Amino acid sequence: MRMVCLSFLWVLERVVMIVFLSDLHIEDESVGKHNVSADAFPIFFEHLQRLGKRRSVKELRIVLLGDTIDLLRTSYWFDVDQEHRPWGWKQDSLAPLAMHTKIVLDKIIDKNRNTFESIRQGVASLRKSIPTNVTFVVGNHDRLANISPVVRRRIRDVLGETPIDDPFEERFVCQRHGVVALHGHQFDVYNHESVSDANRWGVPIGDPITTELVARIPACVLKEIERQSIVLSDEETEQIQKALERIEDVRPVFAVVDWLLSFVRHAPALEQAMYRGLDEALRMFRDLPFVRWWLDSHDTWTKWDDAADRLQWVMWIAGHVSLQTASRLGPAVERMLTALQTADPYVIAAQQLSRQSGAPFVVMGHTHAPKQQALGLQPSQAASPVRRVYLNTGTWRPCHHRCADKSGFIVWKQMSYVIVYSPEERNSEGMPSFETWTDTLDSGESSHFAHH
Repeated sequence: MRMVCLSFLWVLERVVMIVFLSDLHIEDESVGKHNVSADAFPIFFEHLQRLGKRRSVKELRIVLLGDTIDLLRTSYWFDVDQEHRPWGWKQDSLAPLAMHTKIVLDKIIDKNRNTFESIRQGVASLRKSIPTNVTFVVGNHDRLANISPVVRRRIRDVLGETPIDDPFEERFVCQRHGVVALHGHQFDVYNHESVSDANRWGVPIGDPITTELVARIPACVLKEIERQSIVLSDEETEQIQKALERIEDVRPVFAVVDWLLSFVRHAPALEQAMYRGLDEALRMFRDLPFVRWWLDSHDTWTKWDDAADRLQWVMWIAGHVSLQTASRLGPAVERMLTALQTADPYVIAAQQLSRQSGAPFVVMGHTHAPKQQALGLQPSQAASPVRRVYLNTGTWRPCHHRCADKSGFIVWKQMSYVIVYSPEERNSEGMPSFETWTDTLDSGESSHFAHH
C-alpha cells in the first residue's frame, strides 16, 4: 500500500474498508473502574473478519478516532506540581509534563494488559487474511499523546503498530472514500482552545474539569462522610463511591443531580455530606489560577450566556442550591438551555466540513452518542446526487440512562462503530457508502440505595 500525507490528507490507494471507533477511554482506574472489558474486542474483530471475507476486502484500516487512552482521568495528577499538570499553561518547558504523561501512560497499560493484548491479537488475526493498519487520531482526553516521541512510540507499540516518532494527527481524510474524520472536541468550547500569547500550549478548561473537579469529587465526598462520622457499611460506601465515579456516564447530562439523589434521597445526613463534599471540590477548582484566568478571558460583556457565564452558573447553583432543590429546578433549566441551543453544534460543523472539503461523509466522536444525520443532497455527474451525512461513532463505555418515569437509572453496555466503503466495494452508483453498527448489552445494573 502506498500512503501519502499531505496537510492532514491521507490518500489511500488500495484501502477498501475504513472502520472508525472512538471514546474507549482506557484509563488507570485510580478514580473509578470504567474500562471496557477485554472480552469486547474479540467480538469486534470477529465481526470485521466476517465483513472482510463477505466483501472480499483487500485492505483494512482501523481508525481510533480520539479519547482512546484517557491520560487526564487519574488521581496521579493530584500529587504533581500545579505548573506541571496537563493544564499548567504557563510552564516554560513541556519536559516535566512529558515525563509525568509517560508515567500515567505506563500505569494505564499496566492496568489494561489484557485489553491491549486483545487488541494486538485481534489485529494480528486480521492481518493473516487482510492487510490491516491501525491509525491513532488524538482527542481531548489523549491530546497529551503528542507530548513527546517517547509517548507516541509507546502508544504505537502497545497497539501493535511500528513504534515510530511521527506526531499523531487530529484529522483523518480519505478522498477515495469521501470521508473527513476527527474527534469532534474541536467544536466544543470547553474542550478545545486555540494557541495564544496568554495560552501558549492551547490548554482547554476541560482539562482541569476532568483532572481537578470530576476526578476529585469522590474523595471529597467520602472525606466529608468520614468527617461527619456517618456510619456506612462497606457495601454502602462502595455504592456511594461508584455513583460519584460514574457521574460522566449519566445520560442525559442534566440527570446527574437525580443520579446522585437516587443514592442518598432517604438519608438527609448523607445528602448533606454529599453536598458539602461537592462544594469543597468546586472550591478547590475555582481557586485554581488557570480556572480564574479562563473565566476572565472568556467572559464577554456583549453576550450574557457565553461559555464562561454558563460554567459560572453551574458552579453557583452547585454551591448554593441543595440537591433536592436542584432536582426540582432541573427540568426548567434543561428546557431553558435546550431553547438557547437552536441547533446541534456538531451537525453545523459537519455541514461546514462537508461543504469545504467536498467529502460526503463527516465522522466524529466526543459526544458519546452514536448518530446518523442527513446533511443534504448535492448535484453530481452521476445518476444520483451526492448524499452528505454526519456520522457519530458513540462510545464503548457503559452509560447510565434515566428512566422515563424518573424512578431510577438503568445501565447498559454498548459498542458502536462506523464503516466507510470505497465506490468500488459496494453497488452504490459509483459513490462511497457507509454503514453503522451499534450493539447494546443489558448490564443487569440499576441504581438503588437504601441507607439505614
